[in-house]
Amino acid sequence: MIGEQPVLGVSLLRLAEEDHSLVLTLPALCADYNSLSLLVAEIARAYDECLSGELTPVESLQYADFCEWQNELAESADADAGRAFWVGQPAVSQPMHLPFVAAGDATSEPERLTFTFVPEITSQLVRCADQHGLSTQALLLACWQVLLRRLSGQESFYVNCLFGGRNYDELNNAIGLFARSLPLFCRLRDEQTVVSLGAEIEERCSQMSEWQEYYEGEATAQTDQISFEYLERVDHHLSVSGLDWHVLDQRAAVQHAKLGLRCERVGADEVRAEISYDPHAYTRADVEWLIERMQTIVQRTGCGTASTQGFPGAG
Repeated sequence: MIGEQPVLGVSLLRLAEEDHSLVLTLPALCADYNSLSLLVAEIARAYDECLSGELTPVESLQYADFCEWQNELAESADADAGRAFWVGQPAVSQPMHLPFVAAGDATSEPERLTFTFVPEITSQLVRCADQHGLSTQALLLACWQVLLRRLSGQESFYVNCLFGGRNYDELNNAIGLFARSLPLFCRLRDEQTVVSLGAEIEERCSQMSEWQEYYEGEATAQTDQISFEYLERVDHHLSVSGLDWHVLDQRAAVQHAKLGLRCERVGADEVRAEISYDPHAYTRADVEWLIERMQTIVQRTGCGTASTQGFPGAG
């Protein structure tokens, strides 16, 4: 139990005689996105073993072991270099301010609007990334930064980005909260292409990933405003003891920003996106307008015509 809440909540919904939905919920402190995928696979394996009567003991990573390992990292030869990397992040003179943000510090549970990039646009973006040796993630993050720059007029700002936190083999099959939100410094230049910005993002994110275990909250000023996360859903189509398992949806709350973009790639040509926002700061109409502009920038990036400068209707 965590407080008065169970660590694992399970609901089984019968939709038809041979069609059921299993809903699993865990506190945000207990699992990240990858953990949910692992949990589904573990339940499917346990189901098969229960039917066969052959239960296989599983050795799982204990929290005490994880803490000991973290302490060893903190005292390792790389610790000073890791801390120096984060302490050395550039300062930003002012927080991100978008033109339609309402005044006030009140916050509430985020609201969400979902949208999907059409397959043709996604295919163009993936081809563009491949042609330039970039990841789809880097180009989508570049598009998000371009939109923020065009609206705010700021060339430098921070965006909190989600990192997996599983740099070590021992964590690949562990269930727990290993993902972390890290501040990515963004600096956009006039006449810069989105592709060149994506290349810079790729390099910065590689460095951040290398040193992510040593982040202790440095460079956090004004980083609660904007976030970005990119996830790739593994096709969990499992067939176990005559039972087919399909993951219909999965999500984990690691970041808590006033405005966040979440992109989930669920197939070669499908990216599902979602903007979460603080309704005290943004209206639904504002966010719908943002979605339209984001789709335009992504489309132009895929066609090779996008730059970091303004575009019609940026207002």
